[in-house]
Amino acid sequence: KSSDQRLAGGHPVECDATGDDPCCSAEGVCGVSANACFCKECVDYRVVASPLGPPPPPQMPPATDAKATVLVVVPFRDREGHLAKFKQYWRWFARSGHKPRTVAKWVIVIAEQFDAEPFNRGWCFNVGFALATAMQSASPDISPDMMVKFDCAVVQDIDYLPEGDVDYSDCKSPTQLSAEIDRYDWKTPYLQSGGGIVGMSPQHWRQINGFGNNYFGWGGEDDELHHRLRLNKLLHGDCYPFCKKSDKRVGVKGISIKRPPKGHGRFSGAFMHSANHTKRITDKAAYEQNLKMMNEIAAGGGRWKQDGLNSLAFRIVDAGVDKTDAAFGITYLHVRAHRGKSRFELHGMQLAVPSRLCESGGGGAWSVETFGSEIPWNIAALRGKAAKMLAPRGRPCAMNFVLVDRRRNVA
Repeated sequence: KSSDQRLAGGHPVECDATGDDPCCSAEGVCGVSANACFCKECVDYRVVASPLGPPPPPQMPPATDAKATVLVVVPFRDREGHLAKFKQYWRWFARSGHKPRTVAKWVIVIAEQFDAEPFNRGWCFNVGFALATAMQSASPDISPDMMVKFDCAVVQDIDYLPEGDVDYSDCKSPTQLSAEIDRYDWKTPYLQSGGGIVGMSPQHWRQINGFGNNYFGWGGEDDELHHRLRLNKLLHGDCYPFCKKSDKRVGVKGISIKRPPKGHGRFSGAFMHSANHTKRITDKAAYEQNLKMMNEIAAGGGRWKQDGLNSLAFRIVDAGVDKTDAAFGITYLHVRAHRGKSRFELHGMQLAVPSRLCESGGGGAWSVETFGSEIPWNIAALRGKAAKMLAPRGRPCAMNFVLVDRRRNVA
């Protein structure tokens, strides 16, 4: 935060939601770096001024007859900026997003893929679902006391936010809640789309065996979800939102996934996309494998019966509970998971820092410390730990890191 110059002469602080200074704290305009708006003290007035609704003041939601508990699983990796905005926005949505309120409790699982493989959205959802349902077959790190009772489970992309009148408790039939998306001219990308924000009862998620675990990279798992529903006779939608005038398919179920009525499935990515995106890594071999799996299930193959929740295997690297927004009926569970059955332990990892790192010429002896219980989960934390190791003789400087795997002799 750098506000002294901005407040010189006692001038009032003015934030411009559409200009270069959209973020302010009580002490003035926040810094102008890309990460300034994500500081804890700052308010992002691009969100406050948006038609999607401002974050509410921290007060208890009004009395309600809402009874539903909804599990929201957010597949996640390297999007801390988006997560901060998501939490800010969800306070508003939990309170005022749907009237009358239908959801009394929100259990939001941030399912973080903790490895160097291409992103796997479907696997991340399966991890979150397994954690909330205490599926001990999926991981030896899961215990029965992790069980959460919920009525609906929703896969939620972090960068698409629901507008008003989206009912997350509507899951008697599998439902694609995001039936109207801004980037697709307020439609879905195509009729047989199974992507975006989809809600089902826990029974239906089990019936289709969740997502496939092996779709690496962006895309594929959502199209397979359509076929998993088709093969289980759980497609209860017609031609909407692509029905034409006098379309004979209107009202004919079994064509697509069920979608909410027009005006009740609006999702926007415009306000989240102001935050930096992780570079999407493409992998030709993975893409070709995804196509192979897609063709198999489209032809009616039965791989889905063995690839999904019942074959899921992972280890929990870290898990935490955040009840900061409990007044809004929201509990966050953040789990970092590593694929496979082998134990994955970070506590014994070591950080080596040259004692003269920030001095002219560098070099010198090395200081080595084991992470222990204080694991740095991001680059900022890693730099902070290195700076502490340099103190008091060290001074701040730019730091980059190299990961060395002594087991395989690679860096």
